[in-house]
Amino acid sequence: MPAINDPVGTGLIASLAHPGGLTTGTATLNEDLTPKLMEFLRVLFPRATTLAALYNPANSSNLKLFLPSLRSETNARGISLIELAFKSSADLGSTLSTLVAEQHPDALQLVADSFIL
Repeated sequence: MPAINDPVGTGLIASLAHPGGLTTGTATLNEDLTPKLMEFLRVLFPRATTLAALYNPANSSNLKLFLPSLRSETNARGISLIELAFKSSADLGSTLSTLVAEQHPDALQLVADSFIL
């Protein structure tokens, strides 16, 4: 697994300490890092009011774990969240152009997973 949010929760491995089988790789645990990422956002961009998050909708851990955590953290800090489902690399240029032209976020959060990377 090159990068996955929750390999235990998705049933890929038994535990982080003892994954079992021949599985190895990196667990990003993005949802656990969300509060710290929001602290970084506030330090780097103290006047930020809008955050765009680019995520892979095919990754169930993004939908079940990371996005709810990000929504909660941005809401608690008075930051609006724009959720961008990234489905095809062919659409990336137009997605980002539209985002900048129409929604003007102060920052962009890439929700890391194998497809996004």
